Amino acid sequence: MQSGFVDSYTQSEAAITAGIQATGDIAGNPDQIAWSRQRTGVNGQAWVFDSDDLSTHDTCTQPTNPSNYIRCCVLTDWNDLVPGLDRIIAPAENQCMAWNQIGDIADGWDLPYGQPSTYNVVPMPALANLVSEPGNQTTEVIVGTKDGWINAYDANHDEVNSLGFPYQLPSEVIGGYVAADIDQDGKLELVFGTMDNYLHVWELGSCPVGYAPWPMTQHDAMRTGALEN
Repeated sequence: MQSGFVDSYTQSEAAITAGIQATGDIAGNPDQIAWSRQRTGVNGQAWVFDSDDLSTHDTCTQPTNPSNYIRCCVLTDWNDLVPGLDRIIAPAENQCMAWNQIGDIADGWDLPYGQPSTYNVVPMPALANLVSEPGNQTTEVIVGTKDGWINAYDANHDEVNSLGFPYQLPSEVIGGYVAADIDQDGKLELVFGTMDNYLHVWELGSCPVGYAPWPMTQHDAMRTGALEN
């Protein structure tokens, strides 16, 4: 494989906050780029480019509800009948948008969960197979708002109630979420930080609901090396 310059695309519109792009084989078409971007005062949307030709793009349908800030696109496979990646997901500060492989709003995903706000930088989402049930091989998407609200949706836009979602924390979520089996015990952990100086590690399981819904470790902010359980 040779390296070198391929192509470029210049966005000339005013008041643009470019999102973080995702790339992959969307609906079996190799090497496409999904790119979300925000333009103040209009509904959020995403564009899909061929990676070897950025001169044109397909425009995903705008949702009914406007969004002033869209941080990124992520791709996942939610349709067993379509090979490859077939959903483009773009969380905003007031809604999580999802488009199918041809750029139409996916069923049930044109629903807001808050009010748009130009200054709310939403957490980065995570995709993970949270619900371990026979026959469930699709991922769920974990989203949130800056003010500490955390939710998880399945492919049908249903909240993952079996794990107690949604949750409201007393401090802002900053950065984003990472879902992984970090201690290799067969259970996923959800890792994220909040603005009260805690790094949260939630183990997906059952426990009494308190500040956190699952068994969790909080590392203190004073660098003492101590962990608060």
